[in-house]
Amino acid sequence: MNAGATLTFTATVQHSSTAVTPGVVNFCDTNASHCTGTALLGTVQLISGGTATLSRVLGVGTYNVKALFAGTAFYTSSESEPQSVTVTGNGGYGSTTTIASSGSVNSYTLTGTVTAFGKPIPTGLVSFIDTTTGNSVLATATLDPTLGFTVTPAASSAAVDGSPLPGIYGDFNNDGKIDLAIPNGSTNAVSVLLGNGDGTFQSLGTYATEPGSHTHAIAVGDFNGDGNQDLVVTNLIFCDCDTVSVLLGNGDGTFQPQVTYGVGYQAYAIVVGDFNGDGDADLAVANRDDNNVGILLGNGDGTFRPQTTVPVLVSPVALATGDLNDDGQIDLIVVNSASQTISELMGKGDGTFQDQVLYPVGNSPAGVVVTDLNGDGNPDVAVTNTNDNTISTQMGRGDGSFSTFATLALGISPGPLTIGDFDEDGNPDLATINTDGNVANVLFGNGDGTFKDAVTFAVGSGPAALTAADFNGDGLTDLATLVNGEPLAVAVLLNQHTETATLNGVALSGPGTHNVFASYAGDDSHEASQSETIPLAGPESLRPPRC
Repeated sequence: MNAGATLTFTATVQHSSTAVTPGVVNFCDTNASHCTGTALLGTVQLISGGTATLSRVLGVGTYNVKALFAGTAFYTSSESEPQSVTVTGNGGYGSTTTIASSGSVNSYTLTGTVTAFGKPIPTGLVSFIDTTTGNSVLATATLDPTLGFTVTPAASSAAVDGSPLPGIYGDFNNDGKIDLAIPNGSTNAVSVLLGNGDGTFQSLGTYATEPGSHTHAIAVGDFNGDGNQDLVVTNLIFCDCDTVSVLLGNGDGTFQPQVTYGVGYQAYAIVVGDFNGDGDADLAVANRDDNNVGILLGNGDGTFRPQTTVPVLVSPVALATGDLNDDGQIDLIVVNSASQTISELMGKGDGTFQDQVLYPVGNSPAGVVVTDLNGDGNPDVAVTNTNDNTISTQMGRGDGSFSTFATLALGISPGPLTIGDFDEDGNPDLATINTDGNVANVLFGNGDGTFKDAVTFAVGSGPAALTAADFNGDGLTDLATLVNGEPLAVAVLLNQHTETATLNGVALSGPGTHNVFASYAGDDSHEASQSETIPLAGPESLRPPRC
């Protein structure tokens, strides 16, 4: 398969010769140690005939894609054999080269740094060239295979409407490229931005929600089993409506008019999962001022039953799902902002939950993710603490309990939290934004539940959200945030590899100033590039002594 082409994966789930439907299939790249970030290619609902189909544009490289059926109350989980897929051809991924020097005359150290897009690691030589002596090659050096990580803003951003809030990514027009859906808050609408596949987006489409509702949180799923992704958003109290709006997708990037369902007071967060094991997508909503979680069971046709509620502590503001005790049932983690705790709600598999178990976190917790942080196969939890400027991590024991939490220092007011393998080392990394510091933080995981110090990147004024996905189809996990500048916009930070080539003891021929640059020749997947020139002093000329 050539780079840039859309790949289509189809999973068929059967019991004996009977097609299994409904249910959920996850498509994962098994080359990665964790099915997170770009390793999770997509989650798809089974349709009639027991099939689930996923389209995706993948970067140059080799993938081993496995389909994992999550199981239901009627059928046990199962998984396919990995399907090897190789994306070939010259990906044409851009590269940038810079040069730096140290040392002195007759013994310079020259370093060329190559920054490049694409999942393949840049390979080859960097040449150091002296323009003053007719572009003569001073020397060449091989790129060091030790990888670094950086991000660069995408070429342009798409404007959004008033008071944008954390969004969700998906493929809403089934073209294999990543799209975005963003609740617009004060304009009572959802913006849908279809991806161009290069980190930029088309002009937004806008879909109305409840008038005066202040649309707040958003989630994606296939609620009617037609193979197209649908949206659900929460509507806050300002309209005295206390609802969620469901917008069914048409499969071409457009959505049908909203249908609303009643929930609790100040519905602050929402997640999708199959909580009663019937294979249909259900909803869980954090009702902040009711201090409970509302469960709306799906009927499989795009409609939902009235909510039932599960009590938690004060001010639930964020939710995450996972199977925390390995019993095949979906459990919930609830972030209780005012009580500085998380509530663990263990699913019974019938749409109800056991009484909450509480774990302490930091001051004013805000964002949460559930994934395996230490490589033991058990789900762990990470939570941002806005007033403590920290992240709390809790390591799962696999039986539904957690060890004592650890804290990681961050910058000012960390908020939304996301996960991905940004440096391609097989270990999950964490990313968050500092809402008061105008930066994104990336904490690279060591694979044992510990993390390196945060690396920061500027994201623009007043960042309001953070989403991780492969927005330019090169196989690397990128970041997208919302910035409250003029205009309001989506800012995409595209992930890149960095490698260096270094030469020691370089001497220049001839006196005077020499202008030197570094030139990267490129490889099968990366374009050539060269740096700007830097001035270096040549050796002083030898003059005969004066009489």
